Amino acid sequence: MTKTQKIIGWTSAVILLPILYGIYYYHQLPTTMAIHFNFQNQADGWAGRNLVVFGIPLMMLVLQWFAVILTRLNATHKGRPHGWNAFSMALCQH
Repeated sequence: MTKTQKIIGWTSAVILLPILYGIYYYHQLPTTMAIHFNFQNQADGWAGRNLVVFGIPLMMLVLQWFAVILTRLNATHKGRPHGWNAFSMALCQH
């Protein structure tokens, strides 16, 4: 196992740790929780506890793996920018 693979494994585990915490305290959590606050520090976005406990950490894991895969594809490709560079350049142009 390479150093990079170890780092990806550890960071993936850290991203998933909140799920364990959420499972432990699941029945103590409110059924609807604030997930966004405005500039007056008032809640203006809400989500169910299933999304908060499971969905958000899993979404973060998917985004991390998406970035890792695109970065690796881009590192092995020569020529025109593909993957992450093409995506970021498209965002900058619009």
